[in-house]
Amino acid sequence: MASKPLTKAQKRQLRIRRARRRRILTLVGTAAAVVVLAVGLWLILRKPPQAIPEVIPGAQSAAQEPVPEAQSAAQEPVPEAQSAAQEPAPEPQSAAQEPAPEAQSAAQEPVPEPQSAAQEPVPEPQSAAQEPAPVAQPEPTPTVVPGSRPDVLSFYTPQGKNYSPRVRMGDTYTGPWKKGKDIGSFEAIPSDDAILDGSFFGDIFGAAWTAFPDAKSCKIGYTLRYTLDDGSEIRYTMLSPSHIEHTEYIECWLYDDYHQTPHKFYSHLKPSRMKDDTLITSIKLTAGAKISHVTDIWLTAFVCASLDDFDVDRNYIGDTSCTIHILKQ
Repeated sequence: MASKPLTKAQKRQLRIRRARRRRILTLVGTAAAVVVLAVGLWLILRKPPQAIPEVIPGAQSAAQEPVPEAQSAAQEPVPEAQSAAQEPAPEPQSAAQEPAPEAQSAAQEPVPEPQSAAQEPVPEPQSAAQEPAPVAQPEPTPTVVPGSRPDVLSFYTPQGKNYSPRVRMGDTYTGPWKKGKDIGSFEAIPSDDAILDGSFFGDIFGAAWTAFPDAKSCKIGYTLRYTLDDGSEIRYTMLSPSHIEHTEYIECWLYDDYHQTPHKFYSHLKPSRMKDDTLITSIKLTAGAKISHVTDIWLTAFVCASLDDFDVDRNYIGDTSCTIHILKQ
């Protein structure tokens, strides 16, 4: 059965007892040496003068031998298990002899202290080293439902005399760049299917748009960018007819083809006719008076829900858009 660890008070009491025992053994050895020396001197004085040379070595040997014995007894460590049983024996002498060696006690007592300091456990530093450092928890990010708002957009163009079906356009389009002539019309539909069947645009667009639960809070806009023959570039974003600029180069016409009555004529949007539910589903480009100075044209359609989809210069930075490069025929 394992013994219980000693408390600090018990360890200190044990050190004091050991020191007392060493002092007692030292005094006993010293006393024995004094007795031997006294006996030797007495023998020397009793014998004739001629016997002095023979007696002196014997007296020195007798005087010196007990000294190592006393030192050996003082230096031998006392086993821990026997210390409790042997301690009561020297207690009666310690009362009478203790005051004399008090000066030595002060010098001898610090000797066992370093061992005690080395042996005693120091839990505080270990506890600080073993405690895991707190891990910074990442801030929760808002949950986004995939596909809750339109996440795809493509340009389409009608084919056939009945404007059916709608065919998805590629990355480039070639059209005439002649003053007063239409360069082309581009319908923006939230789909990536190659062909969309249906004779009425409202039905085709409505099926694709309403498939996204949050589409009602979104709008469709356009960015027109083109370069001139002097190396300069013109670029602007349109969320309303009032945003159209530089019509001397390219004229832009915006349409809401979704909120229309089938088979009835309707015209392009005007700023005064813009409503909360208006959707700019298509755009038509017409060559302006200075079309000859235009070298390249890029048209982008995008889906936006708030100002967070734009930078400080009103450039679109959202996730859902499509771009087409318009070439000269």
